[in-house]
Amino acid sequence: MEQHEINLCLAIKAAVTESIENMVFMVIDTDLNGLSEDIGCDPVMATLMVLEPRPGLLRLAMPKSTAIEISKNLYSISDREPTEAVIQDVTCELLNTISGRVMKRVLPAECTFHLGLPEIADRPFDPNEPFVKCSFLADGNLLTVAAQL
Repeated sequence: MEQHEINLCLAIKAAVTESIENMVFMVIDTDLNGLSEDIGCDPVMATLMVLEPRPGLLRLAMPKSTAIEISKNLYSISDREPTEAVIQDVTCELLNTISGRVMKRVLPAECTFHLGLPEIADRPFDPNEPFVKCSFLADGNLLTVAAQL
């Protein structure tokens, strides 16, 4: 792995840990201990374009069960399942927050950046695309963030 990829992976890990632990009070584990990184057949996925200082893309993918748990924690829902709209909104907002924190870590302090709006992805991500990919467990729930910066 090149130094740029190592730095990007470290930035993603820090951004995900900070975002998830502060927003939804779930503990992040970066060591999957050989667990499968397969997000299953019903994933929730979002993308966000980096517009400046150079084009890039960030992605968030997780099993629907992870998206449900994160949504329930964020909105303190315990008596029902969150709606599909809530799940999608939480997924996009989480990616937006993570993306901003990643950019702050990978760019010099004086550098400004502009992000597009996060969007729910309607097709699976191509695993052969050149992304730096990091997977996590949030209280035992799998999620993956990938970046091409």
